[in-house]
Amino acid sequence: KVKQEFGDARFGTVIGRVVESAKKHGKHVMTTIGNKPDADYGCAVIDRGVHAVVLGTDGHLFLDVCRHLNAIKGAG
Repeated sequence: KVKQEFGDARFGTVIGRVVESAKKHGKHVMTTIGNKPDADYGCAVIDRGVHAVVLGTDGHLFLDVCRHLNAIKGAG
């Protein structure tokens, strides 16, 4: 499994196709950037034509809570 970053040329090509197709059909593009609270990264996504960016997902939030609970259990 290869981890793709938004700056990867292959990923950029695919996002470009999605954005162009969405424009053609009068739709908007929204994506998640996971738990990467990096303003430059978020701006790069917007600069590529994405209309909305979600920081985190339910899965990320759940995983963070599980990690915190495990840390608490381990400390006790």
